[in-house]
Amino acid sequence: SSPEGLELYAQYDREILAGKCSDQIQAKIKLYRAERSWVKGPADMDGSSTYLSPTRIVGRWIGVRKFQSGELQFMVLTRNKMEIYSYSPTCTFTKDVRNRAFSGTAMAEDGGAIFTDRDLEGLIEREVHFGVVYVWSPSMAYSYAATVTREGHIEQSRQTPAVSGISNAYEAMMKVSAKLHVSMGLTVVADPAATRASIKAVFDAGNHDLKPEHLKKMASLEMMMRSMGQHYPSILVYGNGKIFRQMRPGLSAVENYEQFIEDAVLALQK
Repeated sequence: SSPEGLELYAQYDREILAGKCSDQIQAKIKLYRAERSWVKGPADMDGSSTYLSPTRIVGRWIGVRKFQSGELQFMVLTRNKMEIYSYSPTCTFTKDVRNRAFSGTAMAEDGGAIFTDRDLEGLIEREVHFGVVYVWSPSMAYSYAATVTREGHIEQSRQTPAVSGISNAYEAMMKVSAKLHVSMGLTVVADPAATRASIKAVFDAGNHDLKPEHLKKMASLEMMMRSMGQHYPSILVYGNGKIFRQMRPGLSAVENYEQFIEDAVLALQK
């Protein structure tokens, strides 16, 4: 992360630990191996603020909710369950377990092929391997199709330069692989909110850079929490047993993807 990002994480840490029962919250944060790379959500209607952080376990995030009174609530989030620890004025807690599917991933679970946190973990755990996960959507044509004839691209229009997100990301990744002498792979998955019919229609129509293995719908809490379901296409970089903290939303030229992927790999190697 950048120095500005690290300072922001430290600021959020201070805000959390200024609350009541902070020693108990600190112990929970350490117990669940949180990375403390906090994301602060907008204030709730009651004035409370929620801070979220990934942990060392793929698909498990923790959250701290701070109320205006200074009281704190600790949360553990996974794809199918949320645990809430509410602390009393004497810092004893009550635990509430809510067994429910995370709404972002539940959309993908319609009986078809999905890409889960376990799949993501399998990629990350490969030794001496780095890679990119790319999410496309049937509703964003440039996330899967090229716009002009060029080697590796399909013609749709002669009015704009080639902008196939998949091929741009792949070309950029291979350049980084060669430059930094690292093994890299590209994994492509689909928008969790897309219908199977729309995914099949795009694939069957041709004129795209998709392969049959690219039709799995994203059902990963980890990816959703990292904002991979907000805009398409989006890319995430992993390697050395870790996930790069930032993701990159939107279509990018090869050179821009290349710079982002290179920066991510260099950071992950540290």
